[in-house]
Amino acid sequence: MNCERRLTPEQVDELNWSFGQGDRQMESGTSEGRKPYIKIKVPDGTRCPLCPDHQDEEDNFAWSELMQSPICWGCTYDIYYGFQGFDDSPTPDEYNNAATIALILLLTGLNFQQAKFKYMKEMGGWPRTISNRLKKLTVEKLTDRELRRWNYIFDDEIIRQWLLKEVSYFRTTWYDKFESVRIKLSGLKEEKDI
Repeated sequence: MNCERRLTPEQVDELNWSFGQGDRQMESGTSEGRKPYIKIKVPDGTRCPLCPDHQDEEDNFAWSELMQSPICWGCTYDIYYGFQGFDDSPTPDEYNNAATIALILLLTGLNFQQAKFKYMKEMGGWPRTISNRLKKLTVEKLTDRELRRWNYIFDDEIIRQWLLKEVSYFRTTWYDKFESVRIKLSGLKEEKDI
């Protein structure tokens, strides 16, 4: 399928688009973190292979390297949360969109460890120590045990980066608020002393 991309990969790198890093970043328009998807415009009538039961708007699609096709923006969230933190393919009791992950495995012919590794590697934005080792690795070269180990590394790194962002957000947001309150309170104390 021929799709016109709205942004070049270089432009996306400049934006450093954040995906799945929390509502605060998405709503505020910041663009920190990972960039697994490039929004694209597809021809009218194109349907997402993961949810073909409804029609999405033509500018609400993203290119998925994992699927090798355009998928709707809603399914990008299902994929992100369906892989992150799971050691094995999630069940419907563990994840409400487990059927999306099962369909990906069926359509790609990959097992869960292979699909998760391929997706996580595609996300990019990993620290240099991880990304340098990733350059030479492909799904075909790794055993299931090695894939599982890499997927643990990815999950741990996502949690570490999320915690660092939360700590940074807390420091910048709440410290400023506490500091302004402290200054106001110290001003009141000085007035009482006079």
